[in-house]
Amino acid sequence: MNTLTSKVQYKGYEPGEFEQIQQRTYEETLQLIKNYPWEKEHDHLVVDMTTPSVTVQDDNGSYLKLGLYYNNKFVLYYYDAGNHQLYLKSVVTLEESFPYIQEYFNNPEQIPTGFKSENTWFKEKALHFVTNDFRYVIDERRLRAFCFSFSNIIHFGFGLFLVLLLATHPIKDPHPLLLVLLLLPALLLMGGGMNILLLIKYYYTDKGKVLIFSKGKSVFYYGTENEQKEYQKQDIDSVEIKQSSNNGKNPIYDFAAYRIYMKDGTLLTFTSLLIPYPEFKQKVSELPVKEKKRFPWPTAAMPVT
Repeated sequence: MNTLTSKVQYKGYEPGEFEQIQQRTYEETLQLIKNYPWEKEHDHLVVDMTTPSVTVQDDNGSYLKLGLYYNNKFVLYYYDAGNHQLYLKSVVTLEESFPYIQEYFNNPEQIPTGFKSENTWFKEKALHFVTNDFRYVIDERRLRAFCFSFSNIIHFGFGLFLVLLLATHPIKDPHPLLLVLLLLPALLLMGGGMNILLLIKYYYTDKGKVLIFSKGKSVFYYGTENEQKEYQKQDIDSVEIKQSSNNGKNPIYDFAAYRIYMKDGTLLTFTSLLIPYPEFKQKVSELPVKEKKRFPWPTAAMPVT
């Protein structure tokens, strides 16, 4: 009996966030669709590719997602990951979608009949279909992304510019102490020195830590590479975000220190080197958040056991 992987997505979930992921037959997938709370999920609906839905996928990079659409209709998205192409078909009733789902089970690599190609050149499509594990660690990819963010490039680059300028146009007969006093603040504040100090502190704060955190699910995990502890979001007393400014031109805009206070007194501390500030802020938007516009020096991390 032919089986494909199917999974569900609910209102408030972020791109790539799915659950109930398992292999199912066509009949089992139809039962999953029939049992899905479509009417409840329709309240305050925002139509997008990440939407209350049931998604079916094969092992070769094709996806068929059934979701809610405008005017109480339903929509089927067929995504071909190999060609990065998206196709769409709207249906009036849930039952109208069943023949297309059956056709997909019979031949998942074939575009279902009647689907039209969508122009999505400037949209990232794959993230709405591929399952994301939302696992955050400090690795080479994360360090590279953080160091080469726009604001950090500007200020690290300015520091290099100052050094090159002094090397090619030295000040004549300066008093050594006076020169140091004049240049040190400029190098620290404008030349990326403060960014480097924070980066070192953030690295040692988050080194070896693992955070698994998505917006929609009621649980999250925090710990070390070898062991992560499960926490319930309903047990969070408050989330504190310490970040310097909303202005993206601020030299330390990308730096933010986080503290999660649990109701049992547990304190979890980590930084934006582990998970970017805009991303974490979006994830905790429905939790009790206290955002403080202060210098984002992280507090001492508690031992993770």
